[in-house]
Amino acid sequence: MQAENLRLEGSAVQQTTPRTVDRLLQKFAWVTELRLGLLWPREQAEAFALLSTWGAAALAHALEMRDGRFAASSHMVHDALVRAARSQLLSAPPTYAWLTGRGGLLTNDAAWRFAVGAAVAAPQLRCFETRAVALSSYSAEQMLRSRCAASEDANLGLVRFSSAPPCGAGLRSLVDVGSGRYAVPPLATVIVEKVEEQWQWELAGRRFGFPLTTVSVVYA
Repeated sequence: MQAENLRLEGSAVQQTTPRTVDRLLQKFAWVTELRLGLLWPREQAEAFALLSTWGAAALAHALEMRDGRFAASSHMVHDALVRAARSQLLSAPPTYAWLTGRGGLLTNDAAWRFAVGAAVAAPQLRCFETRAVALSSYSAEQMLRSRCAASEDANLGLVRFSSAPPCGAGLRSLVDVGSGRYAVPPLATVIVEKVEEQWQWELAGRRFGFPLTTVSVVYA
């Protein structure tokens, strides 16, 4: 899976030696934070951290192609996040993620193309289903510092996730996964709520030359 993920992300697979699970877990602080800080079961903490970091693109591609090779892994990530969401006492704050670039939503999951530009003008495309875990940060300032707003990666813009309390059987909040990061599971429905064009929105007293797309989610 790691080699497939590298290929889909555009990394040079031939120059990268896939590492064993044991090697990947060594000194992987995220697993410790999930287990001890957020009280995740060990198996779910390890699987989620590994698959989200080194397998997101491969899982998304397999689901899009209806390839069952990684079905068990996709369901493990989904189930771990649903379990955590059901025990979460508060809804997540607004969180942010880039659409493109390293770790971008669209980089890992082609389904996010429906959150881009002209696609959201069509009402039937305002809802779509994720195929990989989507990670975001509660710190907009950190997201903006992480990438130059004038860079090519910023052209498609920033996504703001809006969370809410559960409604009936549907969960509507992103899941706290530690270190200021929040997650949406694969197989969640994303609803595009609003698109604000470049220079037409403001954050921390500044305007920016790329779009801001606000979305909500629902999953079970």
